[in-house]
Amino acid sequence: AILSAHAHPPYNEPNYPVPVHVTFVDWIPGLYSLGILVVNLVNKDRVRGEDGFGDSRAVWRAHLILFIDFALMAGGLAGSVALLVLKYVIPGHPEYQYYGYTNVAENMSLMLFVVVLWITHSESG
Repeated sequence: AILSAHAHPPYNEPNYPVPVHVTFVDWIPGLYSLGILVVNLVNKDRVRGEDGFGDSRAVWRAHLILFIDFALMAGGLAGSVALLVLKYVIPGHPEYQYYGYTNVAENMSLMLFVVVLWITHSESG
């Protein structure tokens, strides 16, 4: 958003308005990727059914919550790729495609972080 505020028109056309700005639509895929909070709230022993969390309904709910969380994060990644294509690639704004690429990179990084955190946290406990 800060880079968008400092965006300038093309150098060869100084009176041409800036065609693309970062808006709330660009932030929506990142909000879907905030599932990292939910992944950290689910107890790993509850997912495994160990340490007194053997209730099958509790294990089923933990699996359901994790599935919904990872599905939302995948939707955020798909949304950022769709935003890149629909807002920056198809209209032909190559000098502003950086905004779309950073959005995709943000979502990929968050998903990778969640997977690494989940694996290391599961192995340590």
